[in-house]
Amino acid sequence: MQADEYYTRASLMDSTLRLNKKNVQMYQQIFTINKVDRIDFYNTIDYLERHPIEFKQLMDSVNEVSKREKRTQFQH
Repeated sequence: MQADEYYTRASLMDSTLRLNKKNVQMYQQIFTINKVDRIDFYNTIDYLERHPIEFKQLMDSVNEVSKREKRTQFQH
């Protein structure tokens, strides 16, 4: 989800990211770094959908990280 947030912000400034499908490359990098695949990812999403309190905590955390990154980006 952070990758989506980053990709959305970055592609507004650089339209070539969309043309080159950089979001797909980012997802693959994230999967590789975290040693997961699509199946693991979707199983996790399925789990979180069945556990809304944990899902909300995760989303709140992601939202806070995104806010910090945006503040940092605009300070430079």
